[in-house]
Amino acid sequence: MRLSGYIRLIIFISFLIIPIIATPNIVMAQDDIRILFDETGPYGKYYTIYNLGPYGASSFATLLEDNGATVSRITEAPLTYEKLENYDVLILMAPGRNYTDQEIKDIKKFVNNGGGLLLVGEPWGPQDGDKNYAFNKIARSFGVDLTFNEIIVDTKHNMGISRVIKTDNIRSHPITANISEIYYITGAYQDPGAAEVLVYSDADSWSDHGYVTSEGESANNEIKEADEAKGPLPLISAMEYGRGKIIFIGSAQTFVNAWLYRSNGWKLGLNSVNWLVDRPAPSNYEVAGLISPTLGDLSYRIFTMIIFTLILGAGLIFKIKRDDKTEILKTIKNWKFNSLIGVNAIFAVISVLLFIPINLYLLNSSIPEFYDPYFAYTLIITGVLLLFFNSMIVYNMIHRRRLVINHSYFNISILLFFAGLTMILGDIFSFPMMFIFTIGSFFLLVPFLVNLWIIRGYGPDLIIEGKEFDQLKRLSVKSLPFELHAYMMIRCSLGMVDSGEFQSHS
Repeated sequence: MRLSGYIRLIIFISFLIIPIIATPNIVMAQDDIRILFDETGPYGKYYTIYNLGPYGASSFATLLEDNGATVSRITEAPLTYEKLENYDVLILMAPGRNYTDQEIKDIKKFVNNGGGLLLVGEPWGPQDGDKNYAFNKIARSFGVDLTFNEIIVDTKHNMGISRVIKTDNIRSHPITANISEIYYITGAYQDPGAAEVLVYSDADSWSDHGYVTSEGESANNEIKEADEAKGPLPLISAMEYGRGKIIFIGSAQTFVNAWLYRSNGWKLGLNSVNWLVDRPAPSNYEVAGLISPTLGDLSYRIFTMIIFTLILGAGLIFKIKRDDKTEILKTIKNWKFNSLIGVNAIFAVISVLLFIPINLYLLNSSIPEFYDPYFAYTLIITGVLLLFFNSMIVYNMIHRRRLVINHSYFNISILLFFAGLTMILGDIFSFPMMFIFTIGSFFLLVPFLVNLWIIRGYGPDLIIEGKEFDQLKRLSVKSLPFELHAYMMIRCSLGMVDSGEFQSHS
């Protein structure tokens, strides 16, 4: 079969795009810094390197990659020395799981043998655990202790929010090179033990005790009380351990997409990684984009998504061209016709409920666990397209008694594309339960598959049994083969047509 011009064009474009997307980053030298992000913790998608939402770490990972690092991630526990020994730096971004004693031994062995550890924590409450919770259990194994159930606040020196404190109380060190002030965002202070403190909070700051609300969440009143520790308080520290090094930071949000470039968090991150591998602080800092297509296995995911899209697009074009000339004239029972309208109308409402209301949360920045405008825009576009073609289907059935096959093909393609997007590239969004939309997309295919089945059996012109003459008046004469125009018009005008005469003329 000869390929259509559309399919040839798609294939040509794919040969231009795929090499650009799939080609690995070749800017780095052979002695790249090999960085591993630990993403084995069950904390949703907070701080993950593919997540381009406000609380993702995609910008941080891209920044490291564009400044001389090869970035990877590990998502399957446990952490073992065998998994770590091929990397130079291990980054823990506030993981929300408790590490086993064996994992901590392997992490310490990794550092002792020359590895670098960037241990980034965040405040946690009693509903999460005690002082041995997650990352703090690792910190305590090195003699450093982050404060439990407390947040550093400063009502005088901040970035508009008392929990986003600003400090210039910074000690001279390669980690703090070229940094005059730092915004420390919703962070905890620490008991540094033997570690060297590099950054302190301002004298006006204090550590605000947390409390558990009736909903079981931690909260702070941000009011200075007599029993609360007063500033300056240690925020960032570092130490050498064996042949390796460790940096302790209690504010993971300093490195998230929403804040990385609003403060000097990006310089702090670059300096930290370079110090961990015994390299000098950069003489020139290079900013990076929100996400890199070559980061980790993203190139393979993007490549797969492009191939999937090309196949889907080619299949859509093929089906439209193949079925463009197919016509069947056959009567349908009235109850089937009404049921078909009902099925399409009901699923149109379901599609709106699946794709639209969730955006009240996704576009609400006060709900950080759901806030993700990128995913919201994706859902809105998908929902609007589905609703448009759904409306066209229902409108044509009610007013024209016609089921246009292309509308169902378009919606099937939209849903399959969205399902593929959530499965292949779902990690780039913040929303943690992407499987809901994957399953929902397949569920919404039902009415369109029913439509195709009806068209196959009754044709696109839904001629209701007993109302054949009314429907024939609605049909354009162009819907019949040219040689039958005069014959059918005469027969209709004389009332000589019965339901048995409607046959396939394809």
